[in-house]
Amino acid sequence: MNKLVKQYEKEKMLKDKKIIVLEGIDGSGKTSQILRLKNTLKNQGRNVKIMCESKNKLAENLGNNLKEGESLKQMLLFGALRVETIKDMLKSEEEIVIYDRFILSSIAYQCQKDIRMEVITKRVNELILSFYGIKPLLTIYLNIELQEAIKRIENREKIKVSKEEEKILKKAKLLYEKHSNEMKVINSNQTIEEVSSEIEKLVKNVI
Repeated sequence: MNKLVKQYEKEKMLKDKKIIVLEGIDGSGKTSQILRLKNTLKNQGRNVKIMCESKNKLAENLGNNLKEGESLKQMLLFGALRVETIKDMLKSEEEIVIYDRFILSSIAYQCQKDIRMEVITKRVNELILSFYGIKPLLTIYLNIELQEAIKRIENREKIKVSKEEEKILKKAKLLYEKHSNEMKVINSNQTIEEVSSEIEKLVKNVI
């Protein structure tokens, strides 16, 4: 009985968490904006945790399996990774969780090889969220022009973006924009301060 009570308490705590998601292609400024948002909320006395599935221990163990192979295999592996990340949230005490990409990133990146996977990927992720009884309060998409994103990546990494990498970015951008009605869209071609201000206004309205 005690185990059931503890499990109920954990699940209730998870449901009470305020989940905010930032989505965007590489070079959109997503990571920088997440850190700025965390600092802003902490300065307001809020407890904040950043979740990034690619930095999960399971992601390290899976390695290239997350990047190679059939679309279905990748989707299922990322689904398992998402479950592990949600379980990590159960263990945390922070009231606000900022996700560095979430469900729509799976569609934007994992469904590029086989568009049939789009519906399956969305359905599987909906089942995962339904099982744990959670739903993000807000999903923000940082929309940036492709060439501006490439410019930022090259300045940051000090290497030229390849044609194949550019192709992946372009497809991801198109798939993100296909689902733009499911997100709050912010023009990320603006200055860091302007983008940050818009994000803070959106977040303030939901928490």
